[in-house]
This record gives sequence, C-alpha cells and structure tokens, in this order.
Amino acid sequence: MSDTDPFASAVEHARWFAALSGPFDPKDALTVSVQSDVGATNEAAAINVASQLSQNCDTALAESDSHWLMRGADRRWVIADLRKENRLEEAIAWRNAQQPFDAPAQDVIAALRGTGELSVAALEARLAAVDDRPDDRNEFERYVRALEWAGPDAPAYGMLEKLRAVINRADDRRRGDTLLAHGFHGRDQQRQLLQDWLAAPLRAPPVLALFVTGLPGIGKSALLESAIREQRATQQPIIVRLDFDRPTLDVLDQVGLTLEAARQIAAQLPDQAGALRELRLRAASAGSGSDNEALKGRGRDSVPSELVAMLGGAVSNSGRSVVVVLDTCEVLRGRGETHPRRLFIWLDVLVSLGLAPMAVIAAGRGDAFDSAPERIGRRLALEPLAPETTELMLDQADVPSAARFQLRAFAKGNPLLLRLGSAALIAAPEATAVPMIGGRRQFRRLGGIALGAAPKAEVPSKRSRKPQSKDLVAAHLYRFLLSRISGPALRRIVDPGLLIRRINFEVIRDVLAPTLGLKRIGDARAKNLADQLESQNWLIERGADGWLRQRAAPRAELVPLLYASKPALCAKLDRAAAEWFARATEPPQPWRLVEATYHRLQLLRRGEAAPKIDRDTALRVDDATLAELPDAARDAVLHARGQRSTAARGSSAARRTKSAKPDPRSVKDLQLTIERGDWIEAADLYAREFEKATIDPASEAGDAVRTLLWRTGRWQQARAMLRQLDAKQHDDSDIRALRPDDALARIEMRAELSFKAATRRLVIDGAWREWVQVIVGRGAKTEMTEGALGFALRAAGVPVSASWRHIDPVAAAFEQWADNSSGTATANALAAAAARLARRLPQGLASNPQTATAVGSPTGPDQATVRRLMVHSPYAASLCLLAQLEVSRRLTTHARAALIALAKCDLPLNSGLAGIAVNPNGPAQEPIEILSDVGLVNEWAGAASFVLGGRDCASIAKSAETWRRTMCGHWSYGRAPEGWHDAESKFELDSLTTARVQELLGAGDPGSASRSLLLAWSSAEDALPQKLRARLAALAARARSATARRKGETRALEAARTLMKAGVPAAFIPALSTLVATNQKL
Repeated sequence: MSDTDPFASAVEHARWFAALSGPFDPKDALTVSVQSDVGATNEAAAINVASQLSQNCDTALAESDSHWLMRGADRRWVIADLRKENRLEEAIAWRNAQQPFDAPAQDVIAALRGTGELSVAALEARLAAVDDRPDDRNEFERYVRALEWAGPDAPAYGMLEKLRAVINRADDRRRGDTLLAHGFHGRDQQRQLLQDWLAAPLRAPPVLALFVTGLPGIGKSALLESAIREQRATQQPIIVRLDFDRPTLDVLDQVGLTLEAARQIAAQLPDQAGALRELRLRAASAGSGSDNEALKGRGRDSVPSELVAMLGGAVSNSGRSVVVVLDTCEVLRGRGETHPRRLFIWLDVLVSLGLAPMAVIAAGRGDAFDSAPERIGRRLALEPLAPETTELMLDQADVPSAARFQLRAFAKGNPLLLRLGSAALIAAPEATAVPMIGGRRQFRRLGGIALGAAPKAEVPSKRSRKPQSKDLVAAHLYRFLLSRISGPALRRIVDPGLLIRRINFEVIRDVLAPTLGLKRIGDARAKNLADQLESQNWLIERGADGWLRQRAAPRAELVPLLYASKPALCAKLDRAAAEWFARATEPPQPWRLVEATYHRLQLLRRGEAAPKIDRDTALRVDDATLAELPDAARDAVLHARGQRSTAARGSSAARRTKSAKPDPRSVKDLQLTIERGDWIEAADLYAREFEKATIDPASEAGDAVRTLLWRTGRWQQARAMLRQLDAKQHDDSDIRALRPDDALARIEMRAELSFKAATRRLVIDGAWREWVQVIVGRGAKTEMTEGALGFALRAAGVPVSASWRHIDPVAAAFEQWADNSSGTATANALAAAAARLARRLPQGLASNPQTATAVGSPTGPDQATVRRLMVHSPYAASLCLLAQLEVSRRLTTHARAALIALAKCDLPLNSGLAGIAVNPNGPAQEPIEILSDVGLVNEWAGAASFVLGGRDCASIAKSAETWRRTMCGHWSYGRAPEGWHDAESKFELDSLTTARVQELLGAGDPGSASRSLLLAWSSAEDALPQKLRARLAALAARARSATARRKGETRALEAARTLMKAGVPAAFIPALSTLVATNQKL
C-alpha cells in the first residue's frame, strides 16, 4: 500500500474489504475506504475507487441484497499477496473492525484461520456424521462457499471435493424425489426419442442438441430428468448441468463455463479430482486477475485448453460418455442474440479438445435457439398430455369424478396445471367451479358469486368446431382458481389484490382494504384475513422472509388477466402499493424499493412515464418479475441493468433501410453492450439496426458506432466516421460530455492516426491534458491505451495512475531504452509474459530474460527481454475481433497455418515454436491469441495484410509495427523524446530484427532456414504462390542492388534497413535480407 497516495490506499482497502467478504454492498466498501483514506465523501474519488474495484468483481448478482462479489481468482491474488507480505493478519484485523461484519465475512475469515466450524477437525467430524438430511445440503454448501472464497490459503481447502460430494448426492436425491413425488406420466414416444439421442453421442464438431420446447409447466425439465435417470440406470454417463437461470453462467466467461463443467466432471470422477483441481486453479488464475489482460476484459473469453484436454483424457479413460443438459435456454438468448451460437462454439471446442463422446439435450421456451437454428439436431415440441395420461394423474391425485370435467378443461393437458388444480380441489372441495364450454352460456354464476368481468371471448357452440380463443382459456383459468376463495372479504382482496407480490397484514390493512373499498379495518381483522389467505396453500406460500406470496404458476396466468379485466382498479392499486413500499425504513430495506419500482413500472400500462431506476434496483428484479411487466417497462429495467432491450430481437427482426434513423432504444442497447464489452453481440446489433441507417457522426449513435468499429478492428470505417465528425465540428470540445468508452476511443484514434498532433496538444493544452488523464485513469476495458496513446502520454510527460496489477509495457520500454534500468514496470511485464508463454510453450523460449547489452548496441535490453515484452501487444484484441467477425475466416486460416509451420522451425529467435499445440477446430480468435501469447502477433499482422490484403488488417498492422519497433528500441513515432537511446542506430533497425538476422546468418543452412520462414509467414505449404513470390523477389532485388558493395552481416543488416524503408513486413525482413546477403534465390 502506498504511504503517500490516498487514492491507492483507498483502492487497496476496498479490495481487502471485498476479498474478506461474501456478497457485499459496494457502498459499504466505499464507505470504509474512501472516507477513511481520502478523508472525505468525495464523489469523484468514490467513482474512481468503485471503477477500480468493479474490475475485480462480479457486479450482477441477483441472489442477495449485496450484489457485488469479488471473483475467485482476484480474491486469491489479494489473499496470496497479503500472505506473502506477512500482512494477512493485519488485513483480517482491519476487516473485523469494519461494518457490516456479516456471517459470510465471518466464514471467510474462519476458513482462512482454520477455526470454528471451518477447521479441519470440525469438518472431518461433520463429514463422519453426515446422515443425508435435507438440512445437510445447505450446511455443506456454506462450508464449500467459504472455502472457495478463502482459496488455497485455507487450512481445510483440501477437503473441498469431499464436501462437494455431499452436495452432489443431495442434488441427485432431490431430483429423483421430485420426479417420484410428482410422477412422470406418458410421453413414452418422446422418452424413447431422448434415449435414442443419448445413445448416439457426437465425437466431433459441430455439436448439435436435441431441443425440448413447450409452454411453462408442460413438463420439459421433468422429461429431461426422466431421460437422464433412465440413462444412468444403464450407461452411467457423466452429467454436466448448465441452467442459465443462474446469473453466474455467462457465455462471455468461457473460463467460468469451463471451470463449472470441470467441477461437475471431477465430482463424478473422484480419482481425477485432485489433478483436475490444480488445473482448474491454474486456469482460473490465468483467466482473471493475474495481469491486466483480465482487468481489460480479455483472458476469460478463451477456453483453457490444457484443462479441457485433461478432462477429455479423464473421460476417455473412464469409458463413459458426457451428457450436457442445458436448461432455461430462453434466459440465455435473453442476454443476447449471439449467445446461443457462442455457447455451441464453446461446446465445439470442448469436443475438439477431446471431451467426447458428448450428447447435448436442451430445454427452453419456443424461440430460445431461433438465433442458432443450425444447432438444433432435433426439435421435440411437447404437446399437452393425452387424455388417458391425464386420467392417470387424476386417479393418483384422488380427484373426485364429478370435478374432473372442469379440471380437464382448465388444465388442457398441462401437467403443472393438473397438479395445481388437483391441489385446489382437495383444499377447497366445497367450491364448485363449472364454467361450461359450449352451449348458450359461457359461464354460470359460481355459488351465487360473480367474480368480476372476464375478458370478452367468442364462445363456440356445440355445432361449431371453431377452437376456443386464448382469452376464453384465460378466463376459464381465472374463474376456476378464484372461485375457490371462500368469504366475500377475502375474494375482494385477492381480486385484484394478488397483483401485489408480497403481502402481510399491514399491506392488507394499509393498501388492499382502503383501495378495494373495504371499510377501515384494524390489526386483528387484517391478521385474520392474512391467515385466511395463507390457508389457500395451493395458491399462496409463505416465503423464508415471512411474507405471503402467490405461487409462481398461477401468478403467471392470473396477473395478465387481472390487468386486462380491471385496468383502472389495478392502476389505483399499483399507485397505492408503490407509495406504501417506497416509505423509508430503518434500517433501509432495498427490496422495498424493488417492490415500489415494480408497481410504478406497471403503471406504464396506463401511459404513465417510466420512473428513474438505479442499477442496484434493476439488478434485483428477477426474470419472473421482469416477465410480468409491459414491454416498455421491461426495456427500462434491462437498460438500467446494462442489458440489451427487446428492440431488434429475433431472426425476423426487420433491418433498417438506408434512410431510417436508429431506434433510440437500439442506441441505448449499443451503448450498454459496449460498456459490457460484449463486442460480438454489439456487432450483431450494429448489423441489424445501424449498418444501413443514417447516422449523425456527432450524435450519441455516431459516437457509439465509431467506438464499436474501432474496437472491433474495422478501422477504415471508424476513420471515415471520424473524418465526418471533423467536417461537422472542428475540435473535440464535446469530449467531456461523452460516455467514457466513447471518449477513450476518440482519444486513442487521435493518437494512432495523428500521433504528432495528439502529442502536441497534450503538451500545450493543460485543460485537455487533465481531461485525458481522467479518462485514461478510469481503467476502461481496453488495451489500446498502451499503444500510440501510451507513448504519446509518456513523450508529453503526462503521468497516468496505473490500475492494480496493471501491466504497462510502455513504461517498461521507457525503463529499458530511456532509463537504462529494469524497474517495477519491466518486472511486472516480464512476469506476466512468462505466465502467458508458459501456457503455450511449457518448455519456454530459448533463453531467459535478463537485462543486458543489446545486440550490437552499447545500451538496452537483450533480445529475450524484448521478445517477452512483445507479448503485451495492444493490437491483439482488435485483430481477434476482426477475425471473429470475418465471414470468410481468411485471417484465422492464415494464422493457424502460420503457427503450424512455425512449430517446425528450429530457430528460436526467428519464431521457432517447437511443440506448440494448435487446435485445427478451435474458435476463430484462438490462433491469433496464441500468436499474441508467444509475442508474434505484430509480425503476423504485417504478414497477413501483405499476403491477404484487406484495408482494416493493413491499418492495424501499420500501427502494430510502429509499436513493435519502438518497443524494440527504434523510436518510430516521429522525433524521439529526450533521453531515448535508439537501438542499432547505425542501421536504423530495432534490436529484435537485428538479432533475428544474425541468427539466420549463423544457421547451418541460412538459405534453407530463410526459405522455410518465408513459407511459414506466407502460410504456404510447399511453394510460395506465384504472385507473392514475384512481389518478394522484386523487393529482394531492390535490396540486392542497394547493398551490392557490402558483404556478410553488414550487407544483411543494410538489406534489412532497405526492406524496412520499402514497407516490407517485419516477419519477412530477416529471411529476405539473409537471402540477399548470401546471394541465394527465393
């Protein structure tokens, strides 16, 4: 912790608080850090600390009032650092003194200290006493959660697998008990189809799924569970369940998805659990928190291949197949149109890396996979139960024969509604519901009581075969359920009082009774009515918090009908409920604000304006609640959460015409998707809504689109839009009003496209300089601040506060080439580079990084240090996205072929990558990520643009080469800043190019080695394509002519300089210059 920088101290204390807590309210973390360290409730300081802390936390939890949770790998890094610095006890003592010090925080600290229930002895005793009671699962889940949070530093961490085994047994027993309790009736044909699908698992991509779809309650999940149960009885497959109703399962976090799959597989292969646990920890650390890759959003979107390969080996050795169960898939698509397709791409990678054979079965509502229809191997649409199966269920429920006609008409073959209706009949047999379908009467009065007007619906006569309308079915359901409420006062309260989601006697007394026309009632009467309501246990349940709630199934059916039948009364009730729940309480109760907001949002049905919704509240609105809201209200919540609205959804969504302006909702969607860093989803939205639209370059839409194009590598379009902006406004005076993502993108573009002007403005314009410092210091999820912008800031002497564990390659370059020393920046950069290289090249590079004399230069680092700094190229992310969005996959094909060829080279400095693994069926960005991790992505970009063409790739490659040369000591951004010592000034070459030329000259057969490298970088197998060969030969001829009077190494380096000035990609220069110096042909 810095003794002089209060901001750094506040950030560190905030991280201590998060690391030693469970889910927490970020306001608490800011209270104990900003106020104590900065010394004031400074809003700007709080925003900056929150920004830094959010990079280490999952900020979209919906399971508790405190909705941030530090990610596991980040938490482990904080705790490991504290342990290494002998400060863990100091941090624990500090956390003990902070409020709130709740049960999860106490558990984390007990786990770290190995005391109380979380000591090794206590857990061993508890395991010995397990009797598989229902309470065991919750208790053991708490133990597991605390140990996972505490990480490997907890004394009992090694017991995790045993503790998880208790939870897994409980889950299996619960699923089986649920199935047995409800029974599974009929569906014989569908069950056989599922068995046939599971019996033919896939061994190679593309992965396809059997997709079970149908209405809520139709039995989708029960059918899957029944199939799995039958399969387990005979085949013992390994089951991986992914229910996307869990907010932590996210296709953007492919490391997290893989770790979850690995956890479940390890639990079913106990012999492999220990080894798999170590690999899971390594994958989690590599994907988050260990360097600035994770802080900027990279690192967790790539599959940890070593872990998957080991999983594949373990599965293969077991002789068992893998069954992946995908449930609640409509939620997956709700997060983004591209998310289902990306899920299957992830499954493709698992299978291609050996996790096979694999069968995938999925369940969801109708359109869950409409955005990826090619991945549906078979669609199984569940229809209502057959009459004979319905009768069997009614027999088992002991439903009286006289009541079955109405119940069958009510349920329409829906298993859930059959069970619900059976429970209602048994709970209140005296209530008679006989809404007749057919004849001249739609309904007759029930027990002399009319329950309010139902929606009008056309009723078929006996002679008519016209199917009954949906409204009629709804009305039928409405009356069937509510007719079972006895007592006029209670009936009056529930209709439409059941709109209110949480009810107690106070709500009845203060809201329902006065709004619905009952006389003023006191506490006793209100409590009596609450007791009567609770007795309707087929309809009402008491939650763990003590409030009465309506059961989910009938609520989903009744709420829309209540609003349709009594809109004015419902609006009056919503206003009263919103006012009541919004009242302040001590201590504050955030859930009340959610309820108040819910009722205000329902008023949008009556044309009222949407209320202002803060993100905390929006994140606490669960999906079931969201589904009850009208479309406009739902979009308001989604936007407040930072999620995409319902605009431009679906495969049939109309694309904008050339003259149309973007929908304002889509503009907001694009902004939020960019903030989330979901670039593939943002690109899909751009193609649907913006690509053909008329966009004002100075508008919010123009700013967002320009940011998207810049980040996704479409630099030519981004540059064109920037020119349009410059034609409309002559400066960047609007920068303060821009969203942070848009402001940073514009600053980066200025530096990359006009370095001299950007640097000059930083020097002479103090206000601009300060604002740039603020924008860059916010820690946006981008690496481009370490490109031209990073060098411009350094050259102008502008200090920028680095984020926690920030890898700053620009600072490392200045240490090497200006300060002649290896400081903290170099050490951090080399350590992070070593970790990334080890993931791809376990044997490492040929030599270890050491600060030493550069080749042929009196000062500067050795080539190994320089080579490792290349790992941190800021241009890799844009190149990866450009490859992912490229339909032809030419970039991916070239990168993969180049890698395979380079793996056969045996010259370490000249990109020899012996032993590197390249997956031929991996995702589009994978070979480019590998090239980045081994420090070759800059050279590859130049080679790819030279061979393939493409203006976007060429633009990025030009910037990447300028950055590469400067990092290697040859300042290439114009005039070098004072103190910069250029490497190899005699030949105007960078140190790495010089070293590679010298290595080739020293090879046993320089000509053969050079030709092999030309083939590799051209992604050619046996011979260079004719046109490419002619281009390279012409360039070599120019170098031969220019260096005819030179010999040996001098001629090679002179040729290299000539080729560099001619614009030849750096990848080709060492080989071409060597062929020139040795008088050999291509």
